[in-house]
Amino acid sequence: MFKTQLRAILRASQYGQIKIMYPMISSVNEIRANAILEECKENLMKLEKFYDRNIKVGIMVETLQQQLLPINLQKKLTSSQ
Repeated sequence: MFKTQLRAILRASQYGQIKIMYPMISSVNEIRANAILEECKENLMKLEKFYDRNIKVGIMVETLQQQLLPINLQKKLTSSQ
């Protein structure tokens, strides 16, 4: 179901600027969603479907302790794009 949602978001991005935010992130290991997003992008390219290739991705940090994680999370997010 998550892949279906990501593909729909990507397809909708051809009509206007869209940003994706992953909620409730508490560790670097939870950024597996970015790999799934890349799979969806590759799938749409193979199907010759249009989407914004510059779509921005962010995270929502849930706890005070995790507010120290954004530097590591940013590195993880940008390294997979």
